[in-house]
Amino acid sequence: MAANIRRHKPGPLFDFLALVPRDQWPAKIPSGLRRVWLSKSFLVQEYDAIPPALVRLSVNRVSRYKGEWSDGITWDDLQRIKDEVGYAESCAVEVYPPVSKVVNVANIRHIWVLIQTPRFVWGQDDTDDKATDSEAGDGR
Repeated sequence: MAANIRRHKPGPLFDFLALVPRDQWPAKIPSGLRRVWLSKSFLVQEYDAIPPALVRLSVNRVSRYKGEWSDGITWDDLQRIKDEVGYAESCAVEVYPPVSKVVNVANIRHIWVLIQTPRFVWGQDDTDDKATDSEAGDGR
């Protein structure tokens, strides 16, 4: 899908993400795809998701290196992209699965925009979760 959208790019590309009209999408569309944005640096695809997520955002650079999507999408890039496509006040997460479940076939980052902000996120007003280092354990 990413390569096809890039080939069917809508007019001039901008520094900011522009919504790609459906009539400019390729004929074959992945299941659950809702919206697509494109800038001169990034392609963002919004997909349906299951709770506790509202949507999944798949993000890749539009440039290529040695036949692959260029790498190097920073945390700041993902935060700005999440905000720019309308989820500035929503919390999002990126998942690092067990090694047996890893799927890494392209330089595409996926973030899930959540329905509710989890209690563990900084800035929450809940003092019940504040454990000292000794109470927190070693993570096992």
